[in-house]
Amino acid sequence: MQSYIIGYPLNNPRSVKLWRNFFKINKMDIKMDPLSVRPEFLNSTILKLKKNKNFIASAITMPYKKVITNYSIYGNKLTKEVKSSNLIIKNNNNLICYNTDIEAALKSLPNRNFKNIMIFGYGGVGEPLFKILYKKFNKSKFSVISKKNIKFSRRVNLLRKINENFFKKIDLFINCSPLGSSLKKNFLNKSPINYNILKKHNKKLFVFDIVYKPYKTRLSIYCKKLGIAYKNGYEMNSLQANIALKLVRKKYLHSK
Repeated sequence: MQSYIIGYPLNNPRSVKLWRNFFKINKMDIKMDPLSVRPEFLNSTILKLKKNKNFIASAITMPYKKVITNYSIYGNKLTKEVKSSNLIIKNNNNLICYNTDIEAALKSLPNRNFKNIMIFGYGGVGEPLFKILYKKFNKSKFSVISKKNIKFSRRVNLLRKINENFFKKIDLFINCSPLGSSLKKNFLNKSPINYNILKKHNKKLFVFDIVYKPYKTRLSIYCKKLGIAYKNGYEMNSLQANIALKLVRKKYLHSK
């Protein structure tokens, strides 16, 4: 059987190693390979996968987390709510989609009642995570940092940049952007928050950074210096892979 991670461009995705190790440990005869697909070839690629008798599943990464739902059936309520997916599993001639990213992100956050939440970036993770948190914390205030023109309710402020006084009230900051990551060289030494702005933080602030590679980022260094509770995306990335692979294993055992 064959599995992939589909995205464009792909930069040595961690999922390949995680999936291969899982298949080896569990003695599952499934290959895992990266599949870099240009946008103009996505439709034909999906059609080929549906017809491929050996294809079992694929991790989905940017820029296809939203569009992949147009080719698949929602596998659970959470995925249907966020209308975004990072996993597809083949079932007969259909693709079933799941969002294990958001499930893992929710498990990575501390069990607290956050009152002022700021989300930096409104892309493949930022948008679906916002939708779930907005529903979960239905009395909290939100700030979304994005260049997109988005219509929000009164509980949400759409901002283009971070004001230096915002962090006096923010108790949860989530970086859903690639800033600080190794995806591109010009991201590596960047932080979504300026150090001088972060210095004026709420004492209860928790920073959740979905970046997992590199393990230490400029934002993590800032938080350590300022004594701010911080967690990167390594745990989230491992959790989402474990959740996804359990679903793949279930399908694999069922198909034998």
